[in-house]
Amino acid sequence: MNHDIKNTYKRNIGRNLYDDECVKISDNLDSVFHDIRNMKVEYFTFIYCEKGDLIIELNNTVFHLYKNDILVCLPNSLVTQIEVKHELKLKIIRFSNRFAHRMTQTEKGTWKVMEHLHLNPVRHLNKKESYVLKKYVELVSEKQKETTDKFQKDILIYIASAMFGEMIAMAHKNSGKDNTKDKAEDSLRQSDYIFNNFMEAVTADKGRHRTIGYYAEMLCYTPKYLSSIVKKVCGKNALTLINENAVEHIIAELKYTDKNIKQIAFDFNFSNNAFFSKFFKLHTGISPTEYRNRNSRNEDRLTETERKSDN
Repeated sequence: MNHDIKNTYKRNIGRNLYDDECVKISDNLDSVFHDIRNMKVEYFTFIYCEKGDLIIELNNTVFHLYKNDILVCLPNSLVTQIEVKHELKLKIIRFSNRFAHRMTQTEKGTWKVMEHLHLNPVRHLNKKESYVLKKYVELVSEKQKETTDKFQKDILIYIASAMFGEMIAMAHKNSGKDNTKDKAEDSLRQSDYIFNNFMEAVTADKGRHRTIGYYAEMLCYTPKYLSSIVKKVCGKNALTLINENAVEHIIAELKYTDKNIKQIAFDFNFSNNAFFSKFFKLHTGISPTEYRNRNSRNEDRLTETERKSDN
C-alpha cells in the first residue's frame, strides 16, 4: 500500500456529527486514525462506507470496504495502514468501552459474537440494514441540536443503546451462520462461561462489594484464577470492572436521588465519607459533592433557558 495513515488523514477532513462520553459519530477518518502510522483503537468502533471504497489493515490483515460495508474494530485493535480508493463517504460510530461493556455484559452468547467479529470484522449491509443505520445516525444528529432540553443526554443515551443493539444484532446474524443451529450455554468455552457468571454477579451487586475475593468466593474460584480468566476474556482487570460498575451506580444515586452523601456512602458499604469521597474522586476526578453540584447547576441553566424561550 502506498498511503499510510498520515496521507489519508490529509485527504479526509470531515466533521464531528455528535460527540459525548458514551458515543461519538463522525464522517472524519481523523476522528479515529490520528496522524501516526500505528494506531491502537481505543473505542468499540463501527466504520460504515456509504460511498467509494477503503482498504484498511487491521490486526495485520488487509480488508477492503465497498459501498454499504461496515467494519467493526474492537477495542485494542491495531490499524497500521489505510488507503482511500475513489471518492469516500463514511460514517464512523464509536462507543466508549464502558458503554459497550454495560450493553453486553449480561447477554448470554455475546462473547461468541465478539469472537466472530474479531475474526470477521467486515459485513455487507443489505438495503434494509443500511436504511436503519442511517436513520439512527440522523436521529442522533438531530437530537443533539436540542440543547435546551434537560432530558437530552438521557434520550441520546437510549438512542445510542438501541443503535448499538441493532449493530450487534446485524453481526449476530452472521455469527449464527458458522453453525447449523445455536449451541446450548454449556457449549460456551469454559472461560466465557466463568466470565459471564462473574459479570452477572457484579451487575446484580450494584457496586456494594468491591473486592475480587468477594466474587471469587461466591463463584467458588480462587481470586487469582478468576482474575486471570477475566483478563483473558475481556482484556481488563477484574477489579477495574468491579470499580467501573460501582462508580456507575454511585453516579446514578448522586444524580437521581435526594440522599445525602453520608447516606449514599453507607448504602455502598463505605466505612466513612472520607473513604467514599477518595474512591469516587480516584475514578472520576472530582468529589461526590462536586459532581452533584455540577449536575445541579447544569439542570438550573437548562431550566432558565427554557423559561426564557417560553417568554
